[in-house]
Amino acid sequence: ANSASVEVQINRDLMDVGTNTGTVTIDSDGGTRTVTITAIRRTRVRTAMVVQIDTGSTMDLSSIASDATTFPSATVDGDWLEFTPPMTTLTGAYNYTLTGVPSGLRLKGAISRNGLVEIGADVSVPSDALAALATSKAKPAGQQVIWTNWQSFSGGALEDKGTSSLEPKTVLDYRQTGLSALAAGYYATCAEDTHISSGALADYEALYARPIGLWNQLGAAVHLLRSYTHYDCANYSASGRHTYLYEKWNPAPDGTSGALVDSTRKFDPSNSSYDAVMIFAFARADCTMQVYVKAPPTTLADAPDCAGAGGWHLYTSGAPSQLTIDVLNCSTFATGEVTVAQLGGSLSATNVTEIADGQTNPSNSWDNNPAPFSLTIPQGWSTQ
Repeated sequence: ANSASVEVQINRDLMDVGTNTGTVTIDSDGGTRTVTITAIRRTRVRTAMVVQIDTGSTMDLSSIASDATTFPSATVDGDWLEFTPPMTTLTGAYNYTLTGVPSGLRLKGAISRNGLVEIGADVSVPSDALAALATSKAKPAGQQVIWTNWQSFSGGALEDKGTSSLEPKTVLDYRQTGLSALAAGYYATCAEDTHISSGALADYEALYARPIGLWNQLGAAVHLLRSYTHYDCANYSASGRHTYLYEKWNPAPDGTSGALVDSTRKFDPSNSSYDAVMIFAFARADCTMQVYVKAPPTTLADAPDCAGAGGWHLYTSGAPSQLTIDVLNCSTFATGEVTVAQLGGSLSATNVTEIADGQTNPSNSWDNNPAPFSLTIPQGWSTQ
């Protein structure tokens, strides 16, 4: 029997969005042909990993296309605008030093007249896309924040969400990938710059409530783990969201401020049968303090004395068996972040441990030794 894979147009009534196509396999045997739909693309951006947010707004595509600085290489084709987000939206938007982005990774964007916003990872090899998923630092130039449920599009705070605060340090969902943060940021730019004809959302909280989907055609599911240490003495006596963040990833003794000197958070990524592992590590510290993110004995990110730095590290074999976040001389502000993005196999965290001033898993810590957040992005189209 002979077989071939072809892409064909699918009746729009059968689909949810866009110019919808389906990938079909045609088999022939003795003159008999059968057609089997093996995957249906629900996105305009034609890459192997795409995020799509249904904002419900009516977008002014001509107005967006006129903003060549924010939407480079923008072209309008019927009810869609396509553009090319610069790689600096992943590597340089915060003026931190971020290194290791795959050379084969490029970004593609599309916005529909009826409010669909898409960002895709265009890759040379499937593992490149992991970099665009693992980071929490991505945002278009000019945007002040990544995706939360408590800020305006200009970066101002809305009402205090307290323990209902949603942001990278409090949750890991489809909205907390690098691609998702870019899609949200580009919509925020449209809202601020009056590129929306009608139905504009008011703020990031309203956007957070809108449907979001991920298209994964990397050949396997993607698994994510994300862990932090977050210490901010200035927030100790605050209330609401600040207290929640202070307690979420802080190994200091409960009820104390400024008492923690040194700490270590560590866990063992338990992975099997993976195609590739991408680790994003980030460290930032106030003056006189140090933060190190390590795959012992290798340092993945370090922020000694008033600095922020990090980047991506790819493993096609020999992925780290342990990851640590070390904070030294902690007195005011320090944060360390590590995200594991794995293509294929299974992924979990074992031997989760925190050490505060020499005491292992102290029973009176603020955060009670939290396990890393986890998320799985299955193959095909999935929504949240």
